[in-house]
Amino acid sequence: MTRIVSALTKQGLVEKRKNERDGRIRLIGATPTGKKLLIEGKERRVRVLAESIAGLDAEDRATLKRAVEILREISGG
Repeated sequence: MTRIVSALTKQGLVEKRKNERDGRIRLIGATPTGKKLLIEGKERRVRVLAESIAGLDAEDRATLKRAVEILREISGG
């Protein structure tokens, strides 16, 4: 994990801060550049998924819709 965080820090995607209550702890957060990259990645994944779903026939979309309903029911959402 240390190597990953160090690499992300060097790329300007995350920043480390000291925890005010416990100096041994480092807090890690996305920089504005890192947040932008995260948002763009999410938008790209959503767009690809939406395009894939749009390419399904009506029966497969209905099946997928029912699967989503079942997942919501069992997850309490």
